[in-house]
Amino acid sequence: MNRSAPGTNDVEGREFFYVETAEGEGFRQILNDALNSCEDLPMPQSGGVIEEKARITLADGSSLLAISYKGDVSGWRRKLAAYCESRGRKWGIASKHVMTLSDGLEIDLRNMSIFFDE
Repeated sequence: MNRSAPGTNDVEGREFFYVETAEGEGFRQILNDALNSCEDLPMPQSGGVIEEKARITLADGSSLLAISYKGDVSGWRRKLAAYCESRGRKWGIASKHVMTLSDGLEIDLRNMSIFFDE
């Protein structure tokens, strides 16, 4: 079965976020660390985050985990982006086949190899 990368197709009310991970690091650890970091930023007021069970490897070898959230979309984005920036991690937002990375680079998701967890 061919599956497209999360964020290739927009879903109303949901945003697709990719976060750089270290070897052996999983979704729960990243989410817990993100929620407990950057205490000056308020917690998102509604909604939640899910793991999309997908990873992309960039040309430089960085591995990005796909997650998505709904509800307080801007609150989730602020919290996760601040966490990534405080840890020196790359991150990106995917929409309409394109992921825009935190460094401004744009990647066409249709041309990326994506690995899905079973």
